[in-house]
Amino acid sequence: MEELQLALAYGLPMLMALGAALALVLIAGLAWSYPMLPGLAFLAVIFTFSSSRYGVVGDSGSTIYSRGTGQLFFPALLWLLLLGAVWMGLARSMGQAVRGRALASQPAASLQRWFLLWFLLLLGHIGVGLALDVPLAEILDGNGFIYVPVAGLLVSLMLAGARDARSVATLLLFIELAALAKACFGLVRWAGFGGDPANVYANVEKLAVKLTFFELNDSLICLLGMAVAVSQLFLQRAPGERPWRRALHWAVLLLGLACVVLSFRRTAWVGLLLSFGWLLWHLRPQQRLAALLLAAPVLLAAIGFVAYRRLGAQADQFGLLSLVYDLMGSRYGSEGARVLELRLAAREFIDSPLWGNGAWGRYAATSQIAWQDGARPGSFLHSGLLHVAMKTGLIGLVLTAGLIQAFLRRSWSLKGLDSASQALLAAGSMGLLFMVPDFLFGTPIPQYRTMLLIGLCLSLPFFVARARATQAAS
Repeated sequence: MEELQLALAYGLPMLMALGAALALVLIAGLAWSYPMLPGLAFLAVIFTFSSSRYGVVGDSGSTIYSRGTGQLFFPALLWLLLLGAVWMGLARSMGQAVRGRALASQPAASLQRWFLLWFLLLLGHIGVGLALDVPLAEILDGNGFIYVPVAGLLVSLMLAGARDARSVATLLLFIELAALAKACFGLVRWAGFGGDPANVYANVEKLAVKLTFFELNDSLICLLGMAVAVSQLFLQRAPGERPWRRALHWAVLLLGLACVVLSFRRTAWVGLLLSFGWLLWHLRPQQRLAALLLAAPVLLAAIGFVAYRRLGAQADQFGLLSLVYDLMGSRYGSEGARVLELRLAAREFIDSPLWGNGAWGRYAATSQIAWQDGARPGSFLHSGLLHVAMKTGLIGLVLTAGLIQAFLRRSWSLKGLDSASQALLAAGSMGLLFMVPDFLFGTPIPQYRTMLLIGLCLSLPFFVARARATQAAS
């Protein structure tokens, strides 16, 4: 018996390592045969798990997005993303070599070139930072801009799975079902279980509100499903669509809309209105008139009601300005903490407009800004645009503009789309518009999950274009 225990003690680690290796080989083989599988598996993770614990009472635990950081320097999920992107890129390259020149005329993914430039910019910051004796961990910290080029890995992983019309249909159904599951979970938890435990308004600001999701990314997932639904309901209906699929569209649209409105996030409300504006622009004249007369008043009334529920105390004092109450003056002076934060960051950008102050850079620390990190105060701020400007200067702003123009050019170049492709294009466009308020007045750049979802939105028109080109070439 003792010999058996000794054998297990020595042999079990080796068996576990062998099992892990065999599992990796099996997964790699499946990915080679089913190129959509790695992308969908990774999307399932970022669609399911929250990345923020802000506002949870008495909670200091980590999330899946930070697991493995202590042993692997980067989170384990980042290494898996890198491995998947490299593996699928190799599979695609070998597939092109086997097929000869058949795929040589495919449209180049210009989006990936801009992400490559972001990676080269990161290498430049690493070199300069090390020369200035800045610790590597501080240069590659999430408060810099490392998650921008990391989002490019997800773009590459997704594009590797774009092979034909079935790929488009699969991704479309996946997004819609994921959004439905997310909305149902959020609304059931809100109705019967007190809502999201990460409720800053109730736990910190002591407001009597409960919400569906505090993290904006969960509302974005609902919005992506809503975009797919409204596109297939009102923009271009799929021929021969079955009744269950049409019922799915309505369920995703209505439940997702309720979930976003009940998130009690101002950025979600404004983003929802921006994406609604995109839909109005693309509706036929009769549909646009009906939407303005019927849907718009209902949507505005719903947002107005929940806004007053959250901002009631501020509304009594500031009226319509209650929506920006935290930008107004406080007992510290004539400007709010957020305005002070933006002013200090803008000063850093003005001092170094071309290069910025580095991925490790900060703005001046001040005790008037309560959310500053005690260890590294001033390392992030509530404006993605100004965050990029402060850290990377005009170079980073140009690269950001490059990503946007690549998305717009590819979107405008797609003509004669079928219903599924049109719905994916709508999801990408409406998703990016939904994130505009957060990019201007939130903290998307230091958030791993946020940048991955933005990368997904950017990739969708390229996914459609590559799927069409690959199918035509094959």
